Amino acid sequence: NSGGAKHQSRLYYWLAGRPWVNTICETGFNAGHSTLQWLTGNDHTKVYSFDLGSHKYARPMGEYFERTFPGRFNLSIGNSLTTVPRFSTKHPEVVCDIIVIDGGHSNKVALGDLRNMRAHANIEHNLLVLDDFPSHYLTFLTDIGSAWNTMRADGLVVERFACTEQTKRRRGYVIGYYV
Repeated sequence: NSGGAKHQSRLYYWLAGRPWVNTICETGFNAGHSTLQWLTGNDHTKVYSFDLGSHKYARPMGEYFERTFPGRFNLSIGNSLTTVPRFSTKHPEVVCDIIVIDGGHSNKVALGDLRNMRAHANIEHNLLVLDDFPSHYLTFLTDIGSAWNTMRADGLVVERFACTEQTKRRRGYVIGYYV
């Protein structure tokens, strides 16, 4: 989780505070480590989160955020390959300035999330974060990289930079934007 990556947590907090950020959408809520950065980094930011809900603490943490940040947080529980398109149909008005893909770690799920969340990207300015790639410790995460590279090859995403934190697990993230 991003709670163990202090540089990434600081970056998320800083990004949330940018004056152009109003709405952040993320797949992969888990226990809400990144969500906490988004909501505390900016007093008016709204966060829409999508999570499988497989961890017993996901729902209670989601309820906590809904109580603590009323009207600013929404958690959709279920498979993001289903919940994101359903949300898109019901809420086409939601436009995301920052989109974070940090859900399923297979090519299928990462690619589906990247494609589905694109419908909510702010056309004028958006920032896209793909978490857990590049990673030099957890080699199964190369599937996520394949999804990112597919989006780049299709001309749907432009990469700005990628980094790997020099921690024990050497986990990383890549930042770009939707076109």
